[in-house]
Amino acid sequence: MSANPRPKFWWVVASKPATGWHWRKFFEKPNRERQWREIEAPQSRTHIRNMRKGDVVVAYQAYERNVLALILLGSDGLFDDTRNEWDSFDLNPNPNGFVKLDTPVKLSELRNIPNAESDIDFLSYTRPQGTVFEITPRGRNGILKLIRAHNPKKRKRIAKLLDVSRKMRRARETSSASGPYIETGEKESLSTHRIGQGRIRQAALERYGNRCCLCRIDHPSLLVAGHIRGWARGKAARSNPKNVILMCALHDSLFGKGFMTLLPSRYTVEISRLLSQDARRQIESVTLKFRPPKGDPPGKQYLDWHRRFWNSSIHYATPT
Repeated sequence: MSANPRPKFWWVVASKPATGWHWRKFFEKPNRERQWREIEAPQSRTHIRNMRKGDVVVAYQAYERNVLALILLGSDGLFDDTRNEWDSFDLNPNPNGFVKLDTPVKLSELRNIPNAESDIDFLSYTRPQGTVFEITPRGRNGILKLIRAHNPKKRKRIAKLLDVSRKMRRARETSSASGPYIETGEKESLSTHRIGQGRIRQAALERYGNRCCLCRIDHPSLLVAGHIRGWARGKAARSNPKNVILMCALHDSLFGKGFMTLLPSRYTVEISRLLSQDARRQIESVTLKFRPPKGDPPGKQYLDWHRRFWNSSIHYATPT
């Protein structure tokens, strides 16, 4: 165990105002806006799994290209049982849990930090896609140096925030070193419910005749009415039946995580080449040709979005 553990930093991107979220919402109402839910990008989900309460978020605002604050994580990365994904986390809403900068730090200045592209994962992409990016210890030091230089009046607040982070990490390491058993328990938390999802599911069951569109599974408890363009990313299309497709749990999981897609032209199944050849053959053996519903077949614009979104990191192959 480290005698003086240094805080772990994460780069978190708030999207442009057109999608409805700006860091100012957190600053104005930290208790109400502390939750980040249903994050879609696969590389972000990998990082969320490694997030720990007390780690430090570097709050970056896209399209303004500024770092606006340092914020403590209010939770570990959270696992969504319904989506079977690490896709959420909470921020610390307490006054000592974040430092809003008087002078934001520009992205152009951060790029001038030595080894910036290798130490700040976000800067290594020409067109970064995602919400959470990793920062190395050297990158963390470079970011802190710039922030302190631009915000001398906030140095004490920053020092206090980092001290709280160190204490939380030290306590976590002490707890984990106390024995081989995983700590269990329960905690109360706020949850978000999807309004209208029940009716969307029922309508999909009726259109698809209570059967997966890619196999013969026909028991309702094994069927999922999933959104082609995800719930969080396709707000305007949530209730559009052409954006909903009925699949069994296996095919829904493969489709929802980008390991399977449908060509918009003829609804041809394509399977990710990231899977092993044995895995692809196994999936092919339980996958039939797409069976269209009685009405409102999957919209080609949504299938095209699905393929483009996942194809940024996954290459597909049509089953033989």
